[in-house]
Amino acid sequence: LKLPDTFSTRHGFKTPPTDHYTRPFFLTGEHRIGNLVCTKSRPSAEHMLDYALQFAQEYKNDSFFGFFWINSYSHNLDNLPTLLENNLINFFENLRDVGTLDNTFVIFLSDHGIRFGKVRFQTEAYYEERLPMLFMWVPHAFRETYPEEYHILKLNQYRLTTPYDL
Repeated sequence: LKLPDTFSTRHGFKTPPTDHYTRPFFLTGEHRIGNLVCTKSRPSAEHMLDYALQFAQEYKNDSFFGFFWINSYSHNLDNLPTLLENNLINFFENLRDVGTLDNTFVIFLSDHGIRFGKVRFQTEAYYEERLPMLFMWVPHAFRETYPEEYHILKLNQYRLTTPYDL
């Protein structure tokens, strides 16, 4: 991928590293169209969110781990993520509607904050660059079964934590 690919910045994997691997799809779209943000006539992020939703629906009765990465909207442009807002709302509403959120943790995060521009020199940007946004949906069943652990999670939202704390 022309955009930085967090997990294969060198030559990539010789064989797919997981049972479901989207990189070939996005590489094909990127090479055929030459557009870093879109695959065919739709934004790549929409394709990834659709894929993640289908994945969650397919495995909703099993234990699963899915890791879906979108950077085409935000890596080099600071205002473009706002265009993704409605897609994310629809994605989370669909997860709720199909029952995935009943028994699934969803961790939504970014890998870094703003990397360029005047805003980067503000104090908040210093911390955001190193400890960016992290949102976690905790299923109600976990909240009820493990109230002490859930209480600790709620307390930690007001503390300086890192992705290592996950």
